[in-house]
Amino acid sequence: VNSFIDAQVPDSSIYTYYAYDATFTLANAIGAVGSATDVDRLALAIPAAASSISLPAVGFQIMLDEYGDLAGTDFVATIFRDGDFVYDTYYDNSADVLLQSSQSRSCR
Repeated sequence: VNSFIDAQVPDSSIYTYYAYDATFTLANAIGAVGSATDVDRLALAIPAAASSISLPAVGFQIMLDEYGDLAGTDFVATIFRDGDFVYDTYYDNSADVLLQSSQSRSCR
């Protein structure tokens, strides 16, 4: 899968692989539900569709938590301030805490 994506998207990154897997997951969920507009049934079908991908582009099995977020991973929230994107908040999955950035750092 990665070599196919790399050939189609020459400057691909890990986010390209996540986008591919997310699109593939949603397509599988829509196929399982039989509708792209029944959001309640889609919400229930997405976790199973994500975990059923046998060869994820990101290289590991995708598991979602009870909120539909990628399980077992950290997140960084960025904001736009003074003409630049800066890191604002960090979610530490292992400690299950949100940490406010003590200093704004440019994302560049």
